[in-house]
Amino acid sequence: MTVFDYTSRDYASIQEDLLARASEVLPEWTSRDTSDFGMLMVDLWSYMGDILHFYVDRAAREAFLDTATQRESVLAIANLLDYIPVGRRSAFATISLNASQTSATDSAPIFIPQYTRFVATPLVDTAPSVIFTLNSPIAFVATSTGASADLESDGVVYTTYPKTQVVSVGVTEGERFEETYTSSGQISQRIRLKKAGVVNESVTILVGEGPNGQDLLYAFSERLISGTSSSRTFTIETNAEGEATVVFGNGINGRVPTTNAPIKITYRRSRGAAGNVLAGAIKSLESTTILNKPSLDGLVIVPNTVRAAGGFDSESIVSMRANIPVSFRTQDRAVSLQDYKDIVKRVSGVVKSTAYLNNNTVEIRAVEPQASYGSSETLVLSADTVTAIEDYLEPREIVFVSSNVGASVSLTRVNFAANVNVQDGYVREDVKDKVDTAVREVFSFDNMDFGASVSLGTLYRTILDVDGVDYAVITKLTTTQNNVIDDTNGFKGVIAADTSMLVISTSSSYTLTMSGGIVSIGGS
Repeated sequence: MTVFDYTSRDYASIQEDLLARASEVLPEWTSRDTSDFGMLMVDLWSYMGDILHFYVDRAAREAFLDTATQRESVLAIANLLDYIPVGRRSAFATISLNASQTSATDSAPIFIPQYTRFVATPLVDTAPSVIFTLNSPIAFVATSTGASADLESDGVVYTTYPKTQVVSVGVTEGERFEETYTSSGQISQRIRLKKAGVVNESVTILVGEGPNGQDLLYAFSERLISGTSSSRTFTIETNAEGEATVVFGNGINGRVPTTNAPIKITYRRSRGAAGNVLAGAIKSLESTTILNKPSLDGLVIVPNTVRAAGGFDSESIVSMRANIPVSFRTQDRAVSLQDYKDIVKRVSGVVKSTAYLNNNTVEIRAVEPQASYGSSETLVLSADTVTAIEDYLEPREIVFVSSNVGASVSLTRVNFAANVNVQDGYVREDVKDKVDTAVREVFSFDNMDFGASVSLGTLYRTILDVDGVDYAVITKLTTTQNNVIDDTNGFKGVIAADTSMLVISTSSSYTLTMSGGIVSIGGS
């Protein structure tokens, strides 16, 4: 009997094996003409086998972190290894309000409730307007005397100002929604929220299970297993499409809401990085009408003077592929410096981290996802994330070991210059845009880490791989102000310190000089 080669998985190999088998069992069939019915059947089986093997291979690759390409597969692996991906977050900005032309008086103030909606111009012209909401309620009266004390309306205290004062206020990107449900009384009850793009930290849940149906607050927890049977907690699972599901406890880890109790869920839906609108983008109120309150006609919005910041999308597949293994390796304890580097990534909001010793103190440096990686000299860690890291490390450190979490990370800027010649028949500006995109991608946030290096050869390969490039000469690649190619112990390229990250310069220190090709369509 013919021994089949089970590594024959493509059309040609399967066809060859089938014909070899046919020669043994049907020696009288000798026709190999494509019009022969037997050859037709062989071709069909070979085609079917090729397709089936393709899908089997694709399915097998999705089971491994290094080869998975679908976000759903990576999220499943993350869940298996108890890694919580960084979720979507909203951008923040500051605007100013000028109420001098409003009807506000000391006896009839105007009120601007919390979550009043403001409209911003999107980053992309074809995208819908971006919504920001007011962080805290404020009111305007006519005089300083009238503003000497904060006002209360409908049980809400409004910080009060005279309308002659231009007031700076904080706003947060994202629309807010409220949904109501009823508890089923079942363990681990699951509720799928109606809107995608939910900011987990914004979710608030009130369950009417107190005395006389009083609403009781349930708190968000990243891991229900940390709670007890009486803990009023919930967690959130987000799928590959960005849809969020609220999960309650099972009576052992987390309380089961009382049967038939009303559940009220409020949350913010964010557009992530798209919320980092440009300076001057937040220009107007969505509406001057406030329910049961005086109109806001005459209120002037002074737009944000700097770009909104802090908005980012859910953690990328590239980032999760790097962080999941190192997070699992620590086994939830901090002993070595490498443990500190890895375990910090388990804190929600952290995607990159490093650690080093400083006089017997472990210094921690960490960063959150960045939408505008190259826009400043430092990456600032939010105060909430600093506190979260400290709280997470405290029970996992060795006794008598102290650590300190830095509030920011300095960036190592790369100065770069290259002369690129474009092939005949290619438009110079199009090729320049592609080269620029390719070079910046090498230094993108997802591709950089603490202490990373980029060689001269890597950049040459990156540029030459761009369609339309004839040749290139890199004349400057350095982290200093010299017009040189850095050469450290024989390594030609740029290297970041262990406590820093490389970033391509957005200033005049980044230059692409193009030649050759077509200057413009119809030109020469």
